Amino acid sequence: MSADQIRADIVVVNYRSGEYLGACIDALMQQSEARFRVFLVDNSPETGEVASLAPLDARITVLPQTENTGFARACNFGAAQGNAPYVVMLNPDAMPEPDWLAELLDCMDTHQVAMAGSTQLSAAQPSQLDGAGDAYMALGVAWRGGYEQPVEIAPSTGTCFSPCGAGSVYRRDVFERVGGFDERFFCYMEDVDIGYRIRLEGGIGIQCREAVIRHVGSASSGRRSPFVIYHGTRNRIWAFLKNTPPVLLILMMPLHVLVNLAFLARSIAHDCFGVTWRATRDGFKGWGWIKRARKEQAKRNRIGSWGISKSLTWSPIKLIRRLPDVRPLPVDQTSK
Repeated sequence: MSADQIRADIVVVNYRSGEYLGACIDALMQQSEARFRVFLVDNSPETGEVASLAPLDARITVLPQTENTGFARACNFGAAQGNAPYVVMLNPDAMPEPDWLAELLDCMDTHQVAMAGSTQLSAAQPSQLDGAGDAYMALGVAWRGGYEQPVEIAPSTGTCFSPCGAGSVYRRDVFERVGGFDERFFCYMEDVDIGYRIRLEGGIGIQCREAVIRHVGSASSGRRSPFVIYHGTRNRIWAFLKNTPPVLLILMMPLHVLVNLAFLARSIAHDCFGVTWRATRDGFKGWGWIKRARKEQAKRNRIGSWGISKSLTWSPIKLIRRLPDVRPLPVDQTSK
């Protein structure tokens, strides 16, 4: 297959993903859309997990790292190795259905948008959703829409705030224009952050109902480990401070502080106050570099407080119940 025939560069970042990695790669090799390459970035070569997969398909390039560089940097590194028009991110604990890539790229082609995400089913309980697009509350809280809800509530294809990075696609020109994932995030919330930046620059994202993956979730880091709590908490604050336009930032800041105080209070009951406090402190201490990042981002922004507010979730019921927030596609959908 010649380079100009390749439609998508798929980046898979391995970090101690164990048995799931093999299932992920096997599912990729069964895709009905075969015009892709895989850049398998191995952040834990010492485990031998990738080596045990040999022999690998010729479409797969293994990129061993000398240390765990983090999900965000590894994704950027993998994406930079290719030149296909689409950059696809797939978690190593996600098993795509055979027509997943075809459906995902068809959504991009049909609707001419900047980014798109998959319908995620729970690998353990396929009757439950693991996520149907990332929703973002105006006060600075993100969630996977429909998490642990019956699969019957999965919305039809429509716009979402941003696609979940477990199975997402970006137009390469858009991905490169915004600078890829912010590597300071290391992992967690980096997908919301890039989605926010793309939206500020005028891009639109959709949730593709027919593009389905089965996702384990937190396979390498543990669902409630100190690592997850720290990065999830700190990066939630960073995403809000870094991206929220000025007027909306001023209006929502008191509520954002109250939300973080509520998370701190809840952490006492969950015996994780120490790590939650450190993450909260480090989140707000990032204001120095965040001010510089905001200044640079403002030069490229086409959407302000009023415009971005239309794509945010305002319903507290949706937040509490973790419901999807996927909206009908505009009649005149144009590429950004």
